[in-house]
Order: sequence, then structure tokens, then C-alpha cells
Amino acid sequence: MPDLLADLNPEQCHAVTYSSGPLLVLAGPGSGKTRVVTRRIAYRVLHGGLTPRRIAAITFTNRAALEMKERLRPLLGEGEQPQVGTFHWLCSLLLRRYADRLGRRRDFRLLTPRESRQELRRVAEVSHVSGRQMTEYVTVISGEKNGADLRTLAHERSLDPAAVQHVAAQYATQLKRVNALDLDDLLALRATCGVIGLFDILENESIFPRLAVQDRDRG
Repeated sequence: MPDLLADLNPEQCHAVTYSSGPLLVLAGPGSGKTRVVTRRIAYRVLHGGLTPRRIAAITFTNRAALEMKERLRPLLGEGEQPQVGTFHWLCSLLLRRYADRLGRRRDFRLLTPRESRQELRRVAEVSHVSGRQMTEYVTVISGEKNGADLRTLAHERSLDPAAVQHVAAQYATQLKRVNALDLDDLLALRATCGVIGLFDILENESIFPRLAVQDRDRG
């Protein structure tokens, strides 16, 4: 069994071994945050009795997720591993499970940023949006999906809120027609599923691994 604390300072050791509830670790670049998180995961598995499938590690980038997986494998061996991925990856898993609650099919297609701009451009051209305004429309519609006020964003860019709302509605209709979601939808629609969706996956040991396998198969 690896010595998970051997090369850690006292503060890092405390973060790795702490088990009395949620823990927030604040640290600057290059201070060993990834090392602490991976050691904490390994510590909970090797000394805390948790099975890896009951642990989800969420990152901001695919690169960070890959690095975390590479660091965890030597600590946990070649057997079962925790589920590690980005926020968008997790939201995709949740939405595929609860798609019916949102009036979507589980086999929806996730658009790349380039594909979503192309779809939005098609809708905007029908509404006679000029090419110069296109970038502003994309920014406002994306901002609204992430919780900002559309009218405020439109006024800040000297756009007609009603026109932007019309294009946004047409864009949403088009995506639903072709059974597609963009990256903003993953975060926005996941919230409407309710936090219970995440707890359902983490509490039911058979759900998370199965969804992860299904997601890999689609890719």
C-alpha cells in the first residue's frame, strides 16, 4: 500500500486525511492542489472504505481530468477507478439519464462550439441579422443560458431585446428539432433536472459506471 502522506506538508496531510464533512482547499498555482485531491481520493478508498465507483472527481478541463486519472492509477492499482471528468462530461451523463424530464431523447447529439454557431447563424440569417451583429447575438444568447438577463445584455450591446429573444427561441426550437444540445445547454438544463439527479447517481452504485460506459461507447 503506498504511503500517501510521505511527501506532503502538514497542511496537505490535514486536507488528505480530513473526514469530518465537506472541505474547501484554497491554494495558488503550483502549490500541489492536484496532488492533494488525488491523494485524498486514494486515502478515502484505501483507508476510508469507499469503493472507487462512489467517487466523482470533477475538473474544468479534459487535460486536468486526464492528469488526475494518470496520478490515481499508480495509487489505486489497475482495478476499479473513480469517475473523473469535466463539468460538461458530468452534465452529459445526467442529461442522458433524465432527458425524458426535459422533453428530450437520450440519444441527443452534443454540438461543438463551431456547430452551434453554424446552427445559430442559419436561424439568425432568416431573421435578417447582419454578420456584424452575429457575434453579439451569440454572446447574449449564451449569457442568458448561463443565468444572465437577456434584456440587460442586449441593451449593453445596443441590440433589440425582442429581436434577440426571437432568434434565441428559434435557435432552441431548431436544436430540439434535430435532437441536439450545445455546451451551454448541458450546464443550464442539468440544473433543471434538480440536484437529486446527482445524488441518485452517486447513491446507486450501478448507475454511474453504466452511464460512463454508455457515454464512452457513443464517443
